[in-house]
Amino acid sequence: MENTIWYLEDRKEIDRKSCKNRLEKYKLVPEIVEGLCFQDGANLEEAYSSVPLLCGHGGSDGLHGYVHSLEYAVNDVKVYVEKVVAENPDFPCFLFGHSTGGAIALKAALDPKMEALVNGIILSAPAIQVQTSHPIVGVLAPVFSFLVPKYQFGAASKTGLPVCRDPEALVTKYSDPLVYTGPIRIRTGSEILHISSHLQQNQCRLNLPFLVLHGTADTVTDPEGSQRLYDEAASVDKSIKLYDGFLHDLLFEPEREDIARDMIDWLTTRYGSCFK
Repeated sequence: MENTIWYLEDRKEIDRKSCKNRLEKYKLVPEIVEGLCFQDGANLEEAYSSVPLLCGHGGSDGLHGYVHSLEYAVNDVKVYVEKVVAENPDFPCFLFGHSTGGAIALKAALDPKMEALVNGIILSAPAIQVQTSHPIVGVLAPVFSFLVPKYQFGAASKTGLPVCRDPEALVTKYSDPLVYTGPIRIRTGSEILHISSHLQQNQCRLNLPFLVLHGTADTVTDPEGSQRLYDEAASVDKSIKLYDGFLHDLLFEPEREDIARDMIDWLTTRYGSCFK
């Protein structure tokens, strides 16, 4: 796929000339890192560059919903950012990550080499602090992920998790066959807990400008994790938006246009000329 790039709105491949025209219009390069149970067409409009999907996600290869190691995804982000920045040296580059994708983007951003390539990051409900059903889950997860990594408790549910307050948006999301609706696989869950633990111990080293967004009623990832990131990160330029009563998928909430505007305003404040 050397001559193509993903266009996230409709999952079509478009040539680099078309993509280049759009980049010249906005004069910045957005890198999108998706989360678990998310896929490339899900309400990400006007995005013209993305890292490849996680193995087992969307239309990618692999067992649906199974991630052997999130470190592979972190490394993919780094390699892809280097590639895109090399192809677009005159444009600022920003990472956007949602949920597990937010954790992946954040861990990649902690690499000192990334500070020279990325101008900032926007995190939507990042999986920095994950809510488990019982504390023992975190203790046993590494053991069971080794013994039965692909096992999942329960059966698939087409209704999915209640991740937003917009019923129509939920139907749209979970009607997409590329969106994973099954119970989390043991290895995948263990990997999420592992990267979350790493971030809690190392997020104080973050120096890049960032905006973190979280709904206070999120039951998938804990908004307290986002607050801790804001409090502990070494970044001088840092912002947090906590939306009272909002759930996990902020870009599916009824107020999604306001949330998108908050992100655009944050970008415009720093690179206003890119939007002229």
